[in-house]
Formats: sequence, structure tokens, C-alpha cells
Amino acid sequence: MNKKKLALFACLLTLFSCGNENSKPPSGIELKDQNAIISIDLLQKSNLEKILKEAISLQELNWTEDNSPAMLNGTAYTGWIKQKDEFQVGVGYLKDGIEDGPFIFLYENAKPKLMGSFEKGLKSGMWTAWKTDGSIQTQEIWKQGKLLK
Repeated sequence: MNKKKLALFACLLTLFSCGNENSKPPSGIELKDQNAIISIDLLQKSNLEKILKEAISLQELNWTEDNSPAMLNGTAYTGWIKQKDEFQVGVGYLKDGIEDGPFIFLYENAKPKLMGSFEKGLKSGMWTAWKTDGSIQTQEIWKQGKLLK
């Protein structure tokens, strides 16, 4: 992931408020394959709490300008990442250093702001944005980085 992607993640986080032991799923969440990661319900508080405890900070990864995968200790990182400040939280999954799984951004009150999924670095599936009152603001369907609906 290059600095543009890092900036995009940080921008999304701001705009939407919200040996590698870290490559293992969070304790208590049994995952057998990538499909299991995609199906994790990040809106379920217990799942999100476990992931936040084990996710590494976005700043711990090495990013390059040439769109290469995010690296940790010389290896493309697979696992959960988080970005947190006083106003928002963002959580996502990388596979081999590229966005490949669910992402969620939360308001400062821990309610969801934006949630969706990536497949091989491209938006894929349903992306939902919520208003601060919890009502749905928008829903979009993406496939291979292209907006379908």
C-alpha cells in the first residue's frame, strides 16, 4: 500500500469518524479461511472488542510510494489493523499487505459510521454509511472496485 492509500485510509477515518502473531484471528474468533474473515460481523460488539485488542496500529506498518503491499518486519502483513484517535476508530483487514476483508469506521460514540469490504484492494460488496442517529444514510454495492448500485 502506498502513501496515497495510507492517506486515503486516514482520510476515510477522518471523514467517516469512525513472527507474526498478529496474523492470527482474534482470540475466540475461529477462522478457517478468507471467507470466514469477510463474514465477521464487525457490528457485533464482542467481535469488535476482540479485534481491537489484537489489531496493530496502522502506523506500525511500512508503506511505499509504488503501491506495494504494507510490510511488517520485512513481510507483507496479514491481519487486523486499526487507526484510533480521540474522535474516531477505524478497523480493517489486510491480506498479504493489501486491503482484503471488512473495514469499519465508528463515530466517537462507538456507533457505526461506514462499513464495507475490500477484495484484493478494491471495494467489493455492500458499503453502508450511517447518520449519527443510527439511520442508514447510503448503501452502495461494489464489485471489483466499480460501483454497481
